[in-house]
Amino acid sequence: MNIEKIVAAARSLPQNQLSMQAVANTLGVDRKALNHYVHDRENLLSIVAAVEFGEAFDELSVPEDADWRTIATAFAHSNANGMLAAGLLSDYLRTGSNNAAPFLRASEMLLRSLTDAGLDLDTAIRSVAVINNTCSAYTRDVVIAQNSVAALRHELLTEALDDENKDIFPLLHEVAERPVITTERAQLDFAISIVLDGIETLINKRTA
Repeated sequence: MNIEKIVAAARSLPQNQLSMQAVANTLGVDRKALNHYVHDRENLLSIVAAVEFGEAFDELSVPEDADWRTIATAFAHSNANGMLAAGLLSDYLRTGSNNAAPFLRASEMLLRSLTDAGLDLDTAIRSVAVINNTCSAYTRDVVIAQNSVAALRHELLTEALDDENKDIFPLLHEVAERPVITTERAQLDFAISIVLDGIETLINKRTA
């Protein structure tokens, strides 16, 4: 028994069924045998989330002379990939994890590029937080859509509309008829571009 075997067993289980007892059953051991390596369920979920995130978060492959926008785009996509891999366990991600080294290096690179571009450190920190939050919001929507039997937003909108309110909500009726799915990758690209346009405005104001 070691932490590697515990993590492997945990990753073999559906995330929505992950528990200390489920892992113990998979390993064929008593649940208490896990406590020497994993304190409780939350600790288990945070470890598995970190492993999933760490394996999916790629080192930023950008040219040495890449500008801040290129670095930020690469960071956002890699961050979203990591969060999607963590899936239902994303809420248990902890930056202090042993698997966080690539994320920390990428964050340092992004902060450096933003400050070199003209932002003060406080504004750069807030900018990175907005990028993280954008990735988190997108991936949360994707994970919910993948793991829920509930209708998607456009389906719920269609259900809420009828012929009687077509004159009252003409644009919403048009939206309901459009095949725009906000859990597709295009939504992430759109959200990133909006955030980076805002950051660029801040940079231009400070360097004007």
